[in-house]
Amino acid sequence: MKRIDLIYFDVTSGHRSSALALKAALDRQGEPVQVRTVNFTDIVAYQPALYQLARIGIGVFNWGVRHERAYFARQQVGLFQVIQARIPPSMIQRIARFWQDDQPDAVVSVMPICNLLLERALHLIHPHCPYVVMPVDYEETMRNYWFDLRMDAYYINPTPKLDQKAAALGIPLERRLEASGMPIDPLFYAPVPPDKAAALRELGLDPTVPTVLVGFGGQGSVLVKRCADELSKVTTPLNVIFLCGRHKALYAYLAALTTPYRKLVLSFLPEAPAHYYHLADVIVGKPGSMTITEALVTRSALLAVESQSLALVQRGNEAWLRHSGVGAVIRVPELASAVEKILHSPTVNDRLEREWHRAVFEIADTIVDVAYGRGLHAAEVSYENAAD
Repeated sequence: MKRIDLIYFDVTSGHRSSALALKAALDRQGEPVQVRTVNFTDIVAYQPALYQLARIGIGVFNWGVRHERAYFARQQVGLFQVIQARIPPSMIQRIARFWQDDQPDAVVSVMPICNLLLERALHLIHPHCPYVVMPVDYEETMRNYWFDLRMDAYYINPTPKLDQKAAALGIPLERRLEASGMPIDPLFYAPVPPDKAAALRELGLDPTVPTVLVGFGGQGSVLVKRCADELSKVTTPLNVIFLCGRHKALYAYLAALTTPYRKLVLSFLPEAPAHYYHLADVIVGKPGSMTITEALVTRSALLAVESQSLALVQRGNEAWLRHSGVGAVIRVPELASAVEKILHSPTVNDRLEREWHRAVFEIADTIVDVAYGRGLHAAEVSYENAAD
């Protein structure tokens, strides 16, 4: 049996969701593998100073996401990149203890920024274990963010732009593995409830009118509250499902709010909200790669609220959404008119069918091939000669 580690960090919710989605798909595929999801902070806990720095940075970033004030993302990323490149060998040796008595056959990271540190630690004690980076943004947004020429790594690229960027940087073809899209929980591929009307009635909603789902990730966001106000201006009768994530104050506010539409307000869900996506006609959320893919796979049109504080990583996602036509990028004051427009769009359903994919299962198969050493080629990597 081959062993696979999936590494994520708890910045926003997309990275953890990607890791859990891949684990679920790997558990379903036919070959024997043992899969472990690993939080980045559990690895760097072997170096207390770095552990504390990581926890503080993640906490500050997530606070900014919840309150739509993550304006210093670029500076935070840049700071950690500088720190990571200058970590001494003695510290890397301590971090490497995480894998000392627990050798995997492949390590797959679905987080950016920190991979140089982890690849060096892994290969210090397991030099032949493949390290794989799986970008979960539609484009590379900063130098050495996902792709880093100083690493001995493979890359699973879920968009043409990512593969083109990797090629332009000089990453060889045999190190670039293909995927047709982003990985999301296999639950989103489940069939639509056979009696959708009954499912809506069970939730206290009206099956005769369209349903809009509003959610901005597991951390929640003040934008959900603003969307609730704007949706009161829609003239078409609606149901609205609100996903509040871990934002307890937001949940309390929306639960008490009087609205002209029927509503269902949900706090953090232990499982992916696939059931509610299947009941929705329109998704309103952030332009995150997971949100885009969840809407696409469940064949729900997406209205993505243009990113402000997270523009650094989400502008490429927005560009893909505009180009594909499976939804629109809007600002909150435009929400009411955008809902009316997309509910009557004659083309959005065709575009959703065109872009639909089963990427999470393809990526799981690719990871198993990596773990079993099928079709892999070694590459010469020199840290001393690589650019900082």
